[in-house]
Amino acid sequence: MRTYYINLENGSGDGLSPDHPRGSYLDLNIQPGDHILFQCGSRIYGCLDTVCGAPGQPITYGSYGEGPKPVFSGAVDVSEREAWVPAGKNIWKCVKEVPAETYNIIFNDGAFCGALRWDPLELTQPGDWFDSRIGLSAQKGESYPDQDRQILLLYCEQHPADCYEKIECTTSQYRELCNLFSNVTVENLTFEKNGTHGLTSKYPGAGENITVRGCDIRLIGGAVWHRGRQIRFGNGVEFWDKSRNISVVNNHFCDIYDSGVTHQGGRNCQVTENAHFDNNVFEKCGMGAYEARDLVPRNLTFNNNLCADAGEGFSKNGVTMPRQSEIWPQPMGHHVFIWRIEQATQGGSLQIHGNTFRNAPYGAAIYSIAAAEAEAQFDIDHNTYHTENPSLLNHIGGKDYTTFADYRRETGWDTNGRWEERTPDSSYHF
Repeated sequence: MRTYYINLENGSGDGLSPDHPRGSYLDLNIQPGDHILFQCGSRIYGCLDTVCGAPGQPITYGSYGEGPKPVFSGAVDVSEREAWVPAGKNIWKCVKEVPAETYNIIFNDGAFCGALRWDPLELTQPGDWFDSRIGLSAQKGESYPDQDRQILLLYCEQHPADCYEKIECTTSQYRELCNLFSNVTVENLTFEKNGTHGLTSKYPGAGENITVRGCDIRLIGGAVWHRGRQIRFGNGVEFWDKSRNISVVNNHFCDIYDSGVTHQGGRNCQVTENAHFDNNVFEKCGMGAYEARDLVPRNLTFNNNLCADAGEGFSKNGVTMPRQSEIWPQPMGHHVFIWRIEQATQGGSLQIHGNTFRNAPYGAAIYSIAAAEAEAQFDIDHNTYHTENPSLLNHIGGKDYTTFADYRRETGWDTNGRWEERTPDSSYHF
């Protein structure tokens, strides 16, 4: 078992010590139990490619040195003055090549994100943007008259370079910023600014014995799922089809278009087993901090998480809420969202304990549209609720609950939970 030190920006050594880092990790003969560590303070544009370890001998991808966590970014920088030319009153056209269709435009490192407009005639407010190729990678039978050339437009009342210090596009270039194969640990890294997902386990050889801990995952998603229906998507950590013995703990998720963490799949979807999504901070997840879909898991815990401002962030920019989704006009923007589960799982168990749910102005703390027999396998208790949405606390058993007392009395859940009133000017800190 070896530890390799990587500095992708200026490494030129053998990588066997921090003083002699390598400039690449892709050509290494990585073996089970090895550690691949990236220099703190470094920024890598592109995807972290992991390889399979072995049971009990995970390959660990992490960091070394002092300073900010190493960053893997999917952003394309279009900040240069010469990247933008006038294209009409307060409309600017990007003439710098962008490698694929745009999914989000991020200003000043996330201080502000633009609003996708589906027609160039809708560009009327600062930050509004349009790309003629939005949805091209999804297609779904739709026509694209400009598919052979990209027209990327931005509304700005001055030259964009005079308004923003930094302008970045996220695109369809990377489906994810980290592909999670089996027997892998990813820790103490930052994954940010990608158009589709943050970390996924979608490929053959993925889905078992995976740990993600101590990571920052931010500004993820916005990919167009269906242009005609104006539906977009993108998750922070997504386990697809198979997920066994997985741990997502002590991470910070912020500004995720859909879900912070989710397990789901297609026709080959298997039951998630022995999964722990605990002790995380979730801020501004557009669909939910945790999305449970397709099948009730076995021995899954969503415990001791801090979840705040569900439905906020760039996912609502330019949108009349509830935003477009597969369940529209039902609300979107919950802390826990459970759906597409039509039956119980043999031995199924989903525990939601000890979480703090703060502010879901467009949705609920817990929104379940699962079958009744599936909901009978949920264990919900010891959670703390703060709400500024008097019309919806939770939705369970086909019923909206607007008060904590009614919810607790009628469901039997959260007998040890509590509700705390917050005034609009009260604050909380992470």
